[in-house]
Amino acid sequence: RLRSNEGFSEGGAGPEVAIVDLLLRNTEDSTTNSTQVLSKDYFSSLPAHDTMAKVQSLLLRGRREEAVLTALTGKQYGLAMIIASACDRHVFQLAARTYASEAMTTVCPLQTFSMLLTGADASNGLWKGVNENESDQQPSYLESTWRQHLSTILSNRIA
Repeated sequence: RLRSNEGFSEGGAGPEVAIVDLLLRNTEDSTTNSTQVLSKDYFSSLPAHDTMAKVQSLLLRGRREEAVLTALTGKQYGLAMIIASACDRHVFQLAARTYASEAMTTVCPLQTFSMLLTGADASNGLWKGVNENESDQQPSYLESTWRQHLSTILSNRIA
């Protein structure tokens, strides 16, 4: 039997676990080699490389959700979104919401659209900007941009 009914689960006894263990038996130390993790054109800093190596290691074991969280923690939002697209809807929404709340300012209509798209509720504190001082300027700035926010909401209704 080559597949278990439940699919891959770490620590389980299914055939997938045995196959993955066999495939990775002598490669654990080589998984962090930068030529295997990063493309030649990718601008790499040590933190980005470390994050990508951890994410790759998690993916080798089928731990996609943990890989998404690791990528988000390392601010590798694109990577997190790619992996999250292979997960359930809630994980994808978490990745998109985290990106929108951490990388976009709250005064930007794009952030409003992104947060609505991910099902975020403004009352739960998820709509935060990157800049700590942003909340000080938000009321006056929103006076001049509220039409753009409302237009974005009305023009891009989410089903």
